Amino acid sequence: MKRLFYTLLALHSSLFTLPALAAGDGDRPVIFEELPATAQKLIGDYFPDVKVTLATVDREFLDTTWDVILADGTRIEFDTRGEWKEIECRVGFVPEGILPPRIASFLAEHHPGARVKEIDRDREGYELNLDNRRELTFDSRGNFRRYDD
Repeated sequence: MKRLFYTLLALHSSLFTLPALAAGDGDRPVIFEELPATAQKLIGDYFPDVKVTLATVDREFLDTTWDVILADGTRIEFDTRGEWKEIECRVGFVPEGILPPRIASFLAEHHPGARVKEIDRDREGYELNLDNRRELTFDSRGNFRRYDD
């Protein structure tokens, strides 16, 4: 009987605790210095003269993402470690130094003069939107896969 009581008590507690943990903190504004060091370095290296207008952290149950909006409209999303997941440039272009070498070489050969407006990275690979309205997909090693419509 005691065992049943403790089992039910544990089950009851977990039913109320897990949803609270899963909800996380939600989007919360942070200052630049609270961003992961890797994210701070990327912004400092590739966007040195552009002010950070908003930075937020979104803590989920098992994941944390950091979103940064720069004064020129660029939006950068970082993962838990501070590695970029998505870069979207509304006015300018994604700096070429951010692109993996294979992708940069492919673009130079097959799309000379085209600039990257947006790049997304996940486990599957990369998706790019160019200023010539072409959408390209690459695998995680930077090998070209296909054009998307």
